[in-house]
Amino acid sequence: MINLIIISFSTFLFSTSLQATDLASLKITSTAVPYEMELMFNHLKEQTISREQKEKLLADLEVINDDLSAIGTKANMFLMKSEILKGILTNQYLKKEARVQVSSSTVDSIQKKVQSNKVIYSNFSAWIIKSILNDLSEYSKNNFLNKYENVSRSNSKDTIKAKKLKKLLKYTSSLINSFLRKSPEEFNHLVTNITLDTISRLALKSYYFKALHPHQNIGAQPLFQIPTLKKSPPTSSPETPQDSIERDSFKQKVEAQKEIQKINSPDMSPASKSIDQINTEQ
Repeated sequence: MINLIIISFSTFLFSTSLQATDLASLKITSTAVPYEMELMFNHLKEQTISREQKEKLLADLEVINDDLSAIGTKANMFLMKSEILKGILTNQYLKKEARVQVSSSTVDSIQKKVQSNKVIYSNFSAWIIKSILNDLSEYSKNNFLNKYENVSRSNSKDTIKAKKLKKLLKYTSSLINSFLRKSPEEFNHLVTNITLDTISRLALKSYYFKALHPHQNIGAQPLFQIPTLKKSPPTSSPETPQDSIERDSFKQKVEAQKEIQKINSPDMSPASKSIDQINTEQ
C-alpha cells in the first residue's frame, strides 16, 4: 500500500513538472498584445491541462502569430481585448448558470471570498472578479444596488442609471453566481476552459481580421514565443488495489482448474500396464 502511494505521488510530481516545462517558455514578445493576454498565459501555466488541450492551444497561438504579427498595435489591441471580454461574459460554460439578484450584501460576499482565498485564485481569476466589482462600485453608492428595481420613473437620472445597471448584470450575474457557488479551485478550472476557448476563437477571427486589414508590417516581430511540446515518454500505470485483487483471483482460478483436472482425470497407468502384458503374452 505504501509503495502504491509513493508511485502515485511520484506520477503526480512528474505530471506537474511536465506541465510547467511544457508552457514555461510561453511568453509575449510584442507590445501589440494586451495585459489581459499575459494574465491568461500565466493562468494556464499554473493550472493543469491535458496534453490534447496544450497541443490545441499552441496550434491556435501559431495561427494568431502568423495572422496578427504584421497588424498594427492599435488593431491588435482592439481585436484581442474585445475577444477576451466576449469570452469572459458570453461563453458556453455560463449558459446554464442562473442569474442572481445582486445587492450590497452580494458585493460584500464576493469581496470576502476573494480576500479569504487570494492565495488560491489565479491572478486572472481574481482580475475577472475584481473587474466586475469595480464596475459595480459606481452603483454601490447611496444604497442604489438595493433599490434600483424600484426607482421612480419620474426620476430620469435614476431610471437611466438603473437601466445601465440591469444591462451590466445581464452579462455578469451568471459569472457572479458561478463565482459564489463554486470553490476557488472549481472557479479556476472554469476560467481555464474560458481561456482556452477564447484563444481558440481569437485564432479563428484572426484570419478574417488579417484579410480585411489594409495595412500590414511584413517581417514584424512575432507576438508570442511558442514552445514545442516534448514527446511524452511511455509510462505504465501503477497497479491499483483492484488490479491486485483481480490478478490474485485469476491465479486462484487457474490453480483451482488444475486441481479439478487432476481429480477428474483417472489414473490410466494400471490399464496401460495390463495392455502391455497382454501384448507380451500374445
